[in-house]
Amino acid sequence: MSDNIWVLGTVCLLVGVIIGAIGYRFFAGGASGRSAERRLAERDAEIRQLRTSLNAHFARMSELADGLQRQTRELTSELAGEAERLADDGGVKRRLGLLSGRRSLEEVEEEEAASLAVPRDYADAKGTLAEDYGIKRADDEAEGITPPPRY
Repeated sequence: MSDNIWVLGTVCLLVGVIIGAIGYRFFAGGASGRSAERRLAERDAEIRQLRTSLNAHFARMSELADGLQRQTRELTSELAGEAERLADDGGVKRRLGLLSGRRSLEEVEEEEAASLAVPRDYADAKGTLAEDYGIKRADDEAEGITPPPRY
């Protein structure tokens, strides 16, 4: 009989532990599930609020950037107009005309290419580097043209 008491006590202990675990799972587990749902809802609300404030921030930055671009265009246009009236330097006028949008980049490049001459190592006509420089011709002597002296 003594053995039956120990077996009965052990079985009752195991049944009690199982019933306790099931009871904890139903009663206490539901409370932790609700708190997790509540925390999740709070996080979702925070995320929505951050997105709203981020969208407002980007909209404000876009407005500021547009205003800055508009003011820059107005400034360059005003500067180009004043340079057309007052400046003597053609390079300044070309650059400001390009910045203000009155002239295209191709026009400015064509003008600069036309205004710049490539350095040469020869003369166009009767310069000192010409092949026939200093050679007397018969028609020059008849006209009385004398070449400059050579040193």
